[in-house]
Amino acid sequence: MIFKREAVAGFEWNGLSTLVTSAFQFIQVAALSVFLSPTSFGIMAMAMVVIGFAQAFNDIGVSNAIIQRRDTTIENLSSLYWLQVVLGIILFFTMILITPLAVQFFREPALSGVMTLTSLTFLVTPLGLIFQILMQKNLEFKRLALVDMSSSFISLVVAVSAAYLGFGVMALVWGQLTFYGIRSIQFFIVGWRRWRLKLHFRWSDLKGFLSFGLYQIGERSVTFFSINVLNLIIGRFLGANMLGLYSMAYQLIITPILKISTVIITVSFPIFSRFQNVNALLKEGYLYISRFISFTICPILLTVIVTAPVFVPILLGPKWIAVIPLIQILSIEAIIKSLVITSVPTYLAKGGAEFGFKWNLLVAIMNSITFYLIAGYGIITLAWAFVCLSFIQYIFLQVIMDTLIELKWTDYAKTLITQFLISLTMALIVFLAYVNAKNMGGIELLVFLVAMGFVSYALLNLIFNNDYLIELKRLILKMEYYEP
Repeated sequence: MIFKREAVAGFEWNGLSTLVTSAFQFIQVAALSVFLSPTSFGIMAMAMVVIGFAQAFNDIGVSNAIIQRRDTTIENLSSLYWLQVVLGIILFFTMILITPLAVQFFREPALSGVMTLTSLTFLVTPLGLIFQILMQKNLEFKRLALVDMSSSFISLVVAVSAAYLGFGVMALVWGQLTFYGIRSIQFFIVGWRRWRLKLHFRWSDLKGFLSFGLYQIGERSVTFFSINVLNLIIGRFLGANMLGLYSMAYQLIITPILKISTVIITVSFPIFSRFQNVNALLKEGYLYISRFISFTICPILLTVIVTAPVFVPILLGPKWIAVIPLIQILSIEAIIKSLVITSVPTYLAKGGAEFGFKWNLLVAIMNSITFYLIAGYGIITLAWAFVCLSFIQYIFLQVIMDTLIELKWTDYAKTLITQFLISLTMALIVFLAYVNAKNMGGIELLVFLVAMGFVSYALLNLIFNNDYLIELKRLILKMEYYEP
């Protein structure tokens, strides 16, 4: 795969943005957990199941079509922009109308005000959305990163301040509104000066965009549903308190992985699209990114599994002890999800929006049926079912990659096996240290375990994986070109 200078810079800026915004979110969740109960987090999770599903329609599914197409005109962009603005208004009023149905479904009266206020995001998001897409197409990752980081910081300040002042669950809402509002305004201010869209709309300008976009909308909808159907089941059958515990674990573990997914897709898709007809280059890029994910994400998540009993009481307090097993289970889920990430820009670059829709529809159906049938067995059983289903789907998706880009299992396994064994060995060392550190406790124990994990992982890589470390150093520090 040819990694050009701007692609490397893209990963660096997006990586920095993800690291910073994830840190802000981590701080926000930890701070809010002091002031808010699991029930408050559960009510917000109920609202976001409905709101989040509707957000799949925000850009009419045309983001990737704009990136992929080379012949986009200012007339095309203007028509798409005003269509997005009108759609945002329609979605806002739709959410207001269905709020009573959501309250009835979850049997939670407090949900009404939360959903009504959160729906305002549909009015502000379209103002800057198309400019965000154009910056992504032009690989302006530094600007995108700065917007995300600044929006996340302001959101953190607003949410924590509101919680401190006693706003309750509404603190979560104000944090959400602040993030999307500040982000959209920044994109609008910068983008409107550069692209100067017209007060213009014609249906003919949308030809080719909407057909691609319909599959993207369908894919996003079913993907969101397949992931969040568990929230529906927990909220409906187990209540806001249980959903709050699950939501906390999800925000700490899965949400950062989804942000990393966005980074990889944002940077990889425009690059993969340039080589969409050359399977050898797509395969090399797929393996390279998969290996990097295994190198960076797997050891962190395995360390989280071992240290969860130590850091949860420190970070969240004693009222959140019940979230420990959920964090450990969802860490396994996050490992699987991280390995699936690379398939998305790959099949999109091959023009596989239709495949993405069909695949995620199948996943949504499988998850829905399974979770509904076992809802009565409790939240831990549901979480384990989530992991098992994701693993089965991961296996099938790798088989499909063989057909799509001629990616053989043997090549894929050779790329990951060394790194995965190193991560498992590191986790075992940390676990043994945890078991034998009986005289330590609290922050002292956590620092010791994290240090033990870092040192052991570094040494294991120096001994068994030094060639890859040299390659990474050359790529990141010198930003060299890589030729196949």
